[in-house]
Amino acid sequence: MDGIFALNSDLESYYNYKIWVECPPRIGHKRGVARDAKLSGVDSSDRWLNYWMPKEEEYIKSEKPQKKADYIVDGTIFRRDKGSCIRSFCRKVSRYT
Repeated sequence: MDGIFALNSDLESYYNYKIWVECPPRIGHKRGVARDAKLSGVDSSDRWLNYWMPKEEEYIKSEKPQKKADYIVDGTIFRRDKGSCIRSFCRKVSRYT
């Protein structure tokens, strides 16, 4: 399962591994708007700025999904179109730190 809200408290116990993709909001916004335009031909900039981004910020503050993750991926580097290997940009999270 993927998605920004996938590591919420109600679901986290169902996963064998939890991965958090760390990505600055401005990059997530740009990628989300581009994806929506490609998939539906719609400019969703306003929806992203006024709905999704505030919801994401609230979720990250309240749930702290990055602290629940077994692995954290640097979402600023990984690019599928370049054939990058996810392991190259991933770090295991130590539960003892």
